[in-house]
Amino acid sequence: MLWIKKILPLIIWGTILGVVIWQTPPPASFTQASPLQLIELFLPLLLFLTFLINLYFKFFLKSLILSLGLVLLLALQGLGVLNIVSALLTIMATILIAKSLKKPSSPSYQTKIPKLSRLSKQK
Repeated sequence: MLWIKKILPLIIWGTILGVVIWQTPPPASFTQASPLQLIELFLPLLLFLTFLINLYFKFFLKSLILSLGLVLLLALQGLGVLNIVSALLTIMATILIAKSLKKPSSPSYQTKIPKLSRLSKQK
């Protein structure tokens, strides 16, 4: 049951991405694409990559940052401005941001407030 919860979003967003690629008419070039066409392509791609990377890292925020870096590299390639310097800077920035994120060690709902029964016994 646990693996279904991890695989199901991946299958859903992969299917949506496939339908978008299959049904949306492609623009003449990346720069002539309308904002709606860009959102239709990049949002399912971003979420598909996020859930795919999340299978390995098991930390959603880190997966989101890494997939944003991949989508940014893809957008730079589509614009024709991707070179070795911009690619290295994007990869280094993505890795540094992802490494700076720490996975929370304990749930935030646990508090260290003493129980009332212990306070009444101290009097």
